[in-house]
Amino acid sequence: MARTNDPLGELPLRHRLLLRLLPSHVREEHGRELRDDLAEARQSGAAVAFDILKASPAAHWDVLRQDLTLALRQMRRAPTFAAIACLTLAVGIGGNVAFFTLVDGVLLRQLPVAGADRIVDITEEHFGRNLRHFGISPANYRDVVRDTTIFQASAIFGGRSGTMRLGENRQRVSYTAVSGDFFRVFTESPIMGRVLRPDDDVAGASAILLSFDFWQGALGGDPAIIGKRIDVDGDQLHIVGVMPPNFWSQRSSPAFWRPIGFSDAEWANRGARSVQAVARLGPGVPWPGRPRSGQPSAGRSPRRTRRRTTDGASWSRRSARRV
Repeated sequence: MARTNDPLGELPLRHRLLLRLLPSHVREEHGRELRDDLAEARQSGAAVAFDILKASPAAHWDVLRQDLTLALRQMRRAPTFAAIACLTLAVGIGGNVAFFTLVDGVLLRQLPVAGADRIVDITEEHFGRNLRHFGISPANYRDVVRDTTIFQASAIFGGRSGTMRLGENRQRVSYTAVSGDFFRVFTESPIMGRVLRPDDDVAGASAILLSFDFWQGALGGDPAIIGKRIDVDGDQLHIVGVMPPNFWSQRSSPAFWRPIGFSDAEWANRGARSVQAVARLGPGVPWPGRPRSGQPSAGRSPRRTRRRTTDGASWSRRSARRV
């Protein structure tokens, strides 16, 4: 059998493992000296181990410094190639981070609300025009919730914006207008005050429920904020509560929630699909609202029904799981 040229091969295994802490070029250059020191017991095993542990960080840093210096020299010699390589890495890493962030937020992470798997969106869709998840008109929403009993609670909501005035300062804010049962669908409790109730949802209602971020940022986290008023578009809005952090799961959190306050004429509107609808399935109702075997139907399922509008376009109503 051919003999190995490794000067450390004759050392016990524990010593060889200890010497593995040093860079390979140090072992190759000083292998015989290390072997002789250990073999002849010029130093105790503990002393040698201490010396190696002390020297290995500096030795590895020296190797890294030399590699970095060489890399910088190569980049200076070919700056275009270096820029293209760095840009390729940046685009690849950024794209992967963005993709996995989207997958985590949309597919993996559940809504930060209680019973999120029981919450569904109610939308209208038009296959002929390839319009999906198009919102819903107020009158069609009322038909859906009237014709079924599978929902424990349901509500409509829509994004709005206005100008808030704080002293001499004006700030544009986005908020969400909601119908009376919105906080029976999303059942999280506020950290201060109360949520909006059905009796708040009247025309000209002034009650608002703050988001945590808006309360902390624009209003300075005032602990005595409940009962105070803020001016939005000239309306004096009365603060009734503050929701916990991360309550809202949409792309951005609104500044506050406000009663939608539809009049009878607005509730009768079928043409404008201007609001979104959401509902919480009742206890024991399986998705998508079909009764379990041996159980009576809880009412007509809202999963998909079809109606023809006055302009001849065929729209269908659809319920889709939120998570």
